[in-house]
Amino acid sequence: LFVKMGNPTEQVVEAVVVDSVAVGSTGSNPQSLSSKLKDLEQSRDEGLLSESEFQALRSSLITPTTNPTVTTQPKAAAKPKATVPKDKWTASYPMITTEEIAGDWTCCCIPGGWACFKKHALDANTLEHTGFVCLFFGLPCVFTEKRIRHPNTNGFYKEDDKGNVDIYCNKSFVCNGISCSTKLC
Repeated sequence: LFVKMGNPTEQVVEAVVVDSVAVGSTGSNPQSLSSKLKDLEQSRDEGLLSESEFQALRSSLITPTTNPTVTTQPKAAAKPKATVPKDKWTASYPMITTEEIAGDWTCCCIPGGWACFKKHALDANTLEHTGFVCLFFGLPCVFTEKRIRHPNTNGFYKEDDKGNVDIYCNKSFVCNGISCSTKLC
């Protein structure tokens, strides 16, 4: 449905074909209208389409045109937005976004030690922690780790240890077993 091509200046070109035959068709295996609409919604949710572009494309699928229209728009390559579409969040409590979590943090675990680190939002479901930990309150060690959101929760597990889960009470406080962390800024 969308073709993204990088050019030497690191720009992205989106080609959108508005035609009931061209949109989503792949030879002898054309997509159903429902599937095409889902692809459009996903592209809008991922920020590839504005709401007006989405509505125009949606209308063209429901009421096919006889003459295809092709539009191309240069678009600067950008860091992916760290948001989960609201229609995909089904938990009964509010989602804490990775963007809200990102920042400087400190952690204490008695008797294990303490840490200072920065949390970076890599995408809507992934954080990266980088900093140092002082084991047993004296031996400093540098670390980097990725944490991945358990679907529909505010819990993020360590990439190589799904049982090691940070559970966010709010955007500034998290617990994991006997350790607690708080956001500094």
